[in-house]
Amino acid sequence: MHISKIKLTNFKNFTDQEFTFVDGFNFIVGGNGQGKTNVLDAIYNCSFAKSYMLVSDSDLVKYESTFYRTEGLLSSKKMTKKFAISYQKGKKKRIEFDEQSINRYSSHIGNILCVMIAPDEQKIIHGSSEERRKLIDNAISQIDAAYLEKIIKYQAVLDQRNALLKNLSNTSNPAELFDIYDKQLSELAGFIFQKRKQFIEEINTYFKEYYLEIAQKSEEISFGYDTDLHSEILYDILLRTFEKDKILEYTSKGIHRDDIKIIIDQNPIKKFASQGQQKSFIISIKLAICKYLFLRKNEQVILLFDDLFDKLDENRCERLMKLLLRKDFFTQVFFTDTNRDRIVKILDLINAKSHTSVSFFNINNLNVVNEKYI
Repeated sequence: MHISKIKLTNFKNFTDQEFTFVDGFNFIVGGNGQGKTNVLDAIYNCSFAKSYMLVSDSDLVKYESTFYRTEGLLSSKKMTKKFAISYQKGKKKRIEFDEQSINRYSSHIGNILCVMIAPDEQKIIHGSSEERRKLIDNAISQIDAAYLEKIIKYQAVLDQRNALLKNLSNTSNPAELFDIYDKQLSELAGFIFQKRKQFIEEINTYFKEYYLEIAQKSEEISFGYDTDLHSEILYDILLRTFEKDKILEYTSKGIHRDDIKIIIDQNPIKKFASQGQQKSFIISIKLAICKYLFLRKNEQVILLFDDLFDKLDENRCERLMKLLLRKDFFTQVFFTDTNRDRIVKILDLINAKSHTSVSFFNINNLNVVNEKYI
């Protein structure tokens, strides 16, 4: 299924704007500050019920307005489903999908499979381990509701254990409480560990294939799962590190400390890879996630690609577009860029119109003009 229509009401800089999209390539073009990325964020919001930018719902409301609403249609040859996310200041966010009101955010995840590639994705390489865990958790949660529930439960128990570590002197029978929390964390961590391990093993093959196709270089590149649970269950680890945790007043070991090791030619990628190599890595892992989602759920995945030419030369962009034309695992792609002519140049080179539908949306001073690619 693909997003055939979306309407934005008081969302960021849009007051009342409707878009009709093609089942193929959708290019959103315009100068800086026109709202191109806001369109992608609206689609992301419909999928995850939150902004990709990690801002609050109140920050998504247009200036001097009191609410926002993003809504649209998810279509296929056989059916159409309506979806909507709405928020009014001071009230609870409302999620609707396929004529049903959804009370829990976690229950909506996976209804619209979506992957975002943005310029700030360099944080996957250079940021903290939390950024790389988010990458894994965000992917698995879209096809495994139980995984998402256990991640939420693990964090809740972890918060309780950390609170206990900070208030030991005011707690009666702390040993009994620690034993309860440690057993709960260990059981949850065992499930999460197995899912993460399986995920890493599965997408590594897809990732290497896509990287080679985009970069066209024989670099040895891979990523692996860095966790203490490879050799020991969490319950034993927590017992061993208890005295240290008491001093630190937080839980120093667990799946909340897991990481991904990213290696290129046997060296850490953040120290030895060029910007083009790093960007190619990020794109490849995101495409690998797309394929993982498609194969696991047997549904097409919507790809959001913000700032297409950021840190990519035209040759890599051309190879990327050829790869996307294969439609191995998604049917609809959204791109943003500032230059329509260089996009058209690549589309002509790869003969895109023979393989997919293409549409352009030119945004200038909040005026949106839809143009077909001929």
